[in-house]
Amino acid sequence: MKLPLILIPASLFLAACGNETALPREDDTPKDTVQVVEVDETVIPCRVKQNSIGFHTDSSELSSLGHDLVLEVIEDRATDCPEGRVHIITYRTDDADLTAARQAAILDVVTGAGILPQDIEASITDAPDPEEAGRTIVSLDAE
Repeated sequence: MKLPLILIPASLFLAACGNETALPREDDTPKDTVQVVEVDETVIPCRVKQNSIGFHTDSSELSSLGHDLVLEVIEDRATDCPEGRVHIITYRTDDADLTAARQAAILDVVTGAGILPQDIEASITDAPDPEEAGRTIVSLDAE
């Protein structure tokens, strides 16, 4: 049996088009593919923060600004440097009891904010400048 000439190209066309395979659908893709995530392990050094804290004259009571400055250092530790140590340096005055009371006032604020004693370093020293006597320096140092 002879096919008419027009049917030969048509049958070739149908044969060529009929061999297509279906594209994979979303449901056909494997569910447990492994994803690779790159982790940047660059250590960003903590910035060092330092505030000079003042007190009311002849008092161990912190001024409201002094209290805020202590909390600012604590907040920076929490956000920028959770492993940093809080250093408290109190400069001596002529009244040793007042100096100790001022340092204790700062320590109360720092520990009240949740900083553990092992993360605090406190000292009393002579002021580098007589105008600084009686002030306290609270700093955050990176480890």
